[in-house]
Amino acid sequence: MVGANLPSHHGREASTNGGGGGGDSGDELPDGWEECQDTNGRTYFINHNSRSTQWERPQLNRYELAEKFSVEYTASFLLPN
Repeated sequence: MVGANLPSHHGREASTNGGGGGGDSGDELPDGWEECQDTNGRTYFINHNSRSTQWERPQLNRYELAEKFSVEYTASFLLPN
């Protein structure tokens, strides 16, 4: 259930781990999403685009994945050894 019993993200006391950071593609969040933890240590996700929250981790859609890997693959050939 989206948004059920989630803490408000305004004035929250939660640690954040912004989406799109380093790590493998399984750790990345779609643009506009943020991973947070409530005061009980439970992880939830904020969609800043729609101003909503949910417990389930959002996934990159196939277009975002294709763009991400296309850029990484191309960049790997441009880097000096």
